[in-house]
Amino acid sequence: MLKKFTTTVCCALAALAFMVACNQPGTEPKTNETPTADSEKKEAEATTPATTEPQTVKAQFVNFTLGDAEHYVFKDEKGEELDFGGCDDKNVKFGVELPEKEANETNQGWGANKSLQNKWFNISYIVRKQPLYTEGPEGDVKVIVKAEEVK
Repeated sequence: MLKKFTTTVCCALAALAFMVACNQPGTEPKTNETPTADSEKKEAEATTPATTEPQTVKAQFVNFTLGDAEHYVFKDEKGEELDFGGCDDKNVKFGVELPEKEANETNQGWGANKSLQNKWFNISYIVRKQPLYTEGPEGDVKVIVKAEEVK
């Protein structure tokens, strides 16, 4: 109990230090800068609305980590990495609680379900607005709504 409290406090302090550091003078954009094609593209991507219509991809489960947020890592058929920030499907447990002797500050007592690693799944996911990390700003996050193992 004390360990979880200490971890939570440490994470909160680290997040606070990060936010303060990012808010230092000199980091504001200059008002006389003209937008470039790259900056306009990035701005458009940042304002892309969340999607409620599920998208589906066939992907291989690689890893689960719990750090600043949940990370469900997969690779698609092209070998490209997909990082989902949540899983609403309660029928598949990609992340499992680790035995106490394996728990540490880095993994916070959670790891990948080894029996599912390297298996292929049809993943249905949506993009929704939610905190990007613990007590962080909101952003668009890919969230698994259904995962079916491909047999």
